[in-house]
Amino acid sequence: MRARAPPAPTRATGRRAVAAAPVLSAGAHQVRRGGRDAAARQWRLSRRRDGGGGGIGARASARAVAPPTTTTTTTAAAAADDSDIDASSSSSSSKQHKVALFVEPSPFSHVSGMKNRFECLIKGLTGAGDDVVVFTPDRAPPKTFAGASVVGVLGFRLPFYKSATLLLSLGLSLRVLWTLWRQRPDVIHVSTPGVLVFAAVLYSRLFRVPLVMSYHTHIPEYIPRYTWTGLVEPMWSVIRWCTRRADLTLVTSAAMADELARNRCRRKSIDVWQRGVDTDVFHPRFRSAAMRARMASGARIGGGGDGAAEAASSSSSSSSAANAELEDGGAPLLLYVGRLGAEKNVGALKEVLGRVRGTPEGARARLVLVGDGPHRATLEAEFAGDEGVTFMGMMRGRELSEAYASADVLLMPSETETLGFVALEAMASGVPVVAVAAGGLTDIITESGRTGLLYPPKDYAAAAGHAASLVARPEWRRQVGAAGRREVERFGWAAATRKIRESQYVRAIRIARYKLRFQRLIRRVRWGAFWRMVSGLVAVAVAAVLGQRAIGGGGPRSAGGGGGGSSAALAM
Repeated sequence: MRARAPPAPTRATGRRAVAAAPVLSAGAHQVRRGGRDAAARQWRLSRRRDGGGGGIGARASARAVAPPTTTTTTTAAAAADDSDIDASSSSSSSKQHKVALFVEPSPFSHVSGMKNRFECLIKGLTGAGDDVVVFTPDRAPPKTFAGASVVGVLGFRLPFYKSATLLLSLGLSLRVLWTLWRQRPDVIHVSTPGVLVFAAVLYSRLFRVPLVMSYHTHIPEYIPRYTWTGLVEPMWSVIRWCTRRADLTLVTSAAMADELARNRCRRKSIDVWQRGVDTDVFHPRFRSAAMRARMASGARIGGGGDGAAEAASSSSSSSSAANAELEDGGAPLLLYVGRLGAEKNVGALKEVLGRVRGTPEGARARLVLVGDGPHRATLEAEFAGDEGVTFMGMMRGRELSEAYASADVLLMPSETETLGFVALEAMASGVPVVAVAAGGLTDIITESGRTGLLYPPKDYAAAAGHAASLVARPEWRRQVGAAGRREVERFGWAAATRKIRESQYVRAIRIARYKLRFQRLIRRVRWGAFWRMVSGLVAVAVAAVLGQRAIGGGGPRSAGGGGGGSSAALAM
């Protein structure tokens, strides 16, 4: 009799492989069939983790996984079933994501701190290989940006805020719907507050996609300056509604996270979007004698434009001799950079400038305002006749870098900042910052007197005192500027983007998966309770019918028996 060769070992899909025997008994057949069922379940789980299942977070990868051909024990399958969530969430951080960004106003045309943040986020995501689509209201949106597709949506302007680039959008269109259907994103990220968030909530529910909301503009502080104070509480209700619909809410500072929590937003679903600044673009090496002379001239007051003609000679002005001249001679330059809006409290700088000029060292101080906005005409009227105030208009690129580095002190009077990118950029440029101790600015200047100086809200005498002290003590001014530079060197956009895509997006996907499973469980419990109720009612109805029949059937028998008894009695 020829000996039968033993079967070749096969790769197991679970923790233990079950050896295939040449002859299987009936019980062994059952074990093998159960193993195949368990292996099939594990294969479906692996497809869901690797992108083939089509559920939430399942499309993070495009790999196709072949079904296993070997058997596995039911114990291994159960263990794999229990560890599915942890394994998928820990491995998804290294996968490429499909991200749909809903941003208003447009980061490609509207100048703000949010513009820098989202542009750097898009570059970081596409640089990591993620598939990114941006939906934004823009009059002339680019088709692509840094490798990301851009879809323009219809926008409208606010009647009380005169800015041609600040556009909001309902975001409801077949084009958006079709683009999302084709992309099948793993996560939707929307900027708030605004109008576009409502469309993002709708799309996230429609496609069962995790929703990340990032909070950038503290609208409750803007409302009293532009509209009616009575709208503040309704606005907080809207913000609470949005945060409860999102799987994760990102804020720009810990102070803003505390502010939302104080107003009854869920603290557990709030996280901080790590700050960042480009320390190569904003650097002390851009300090320029030509830019300083241009800023100190005062000829630009009330004027428009960019001053390109004056900027032509600024490229060769960074010698050490020029820098020494800037430190020791000339009028002190106090700088403001940002939007010229009522919410920025720029008018308070008039009082600060007057108090600084009241000191011997600051008598010749000049104020330079870089930026534009709806409040510019009002500010020009307030500073009319003061030749020591210069309106530089919008500045970008190297010109802005030189403006930062060529100033002596940056003044930040805005009490509505969710973070304050301007302060970060000034610190990166080696310029000391005097800022109000409010909003996200307290997250930037954590040690007042070392990396910058803070003053209490509305205390403009303290603000002027800080600025005058920095002007009077050049050595201390340099020390504070250098300490600020060292502080912001710890924060780069690469680290911030890496955290959001590998940690915070993954957290939102995991939370959404838990929510979906919980909702399915609730539906099953509700359906179970419903059918138990229906079956109970049916049982009661059946019992009632049978009882009625029993009563009806017993009546005639009792009557007949009674009649028989009477007849018998009569017969006797």
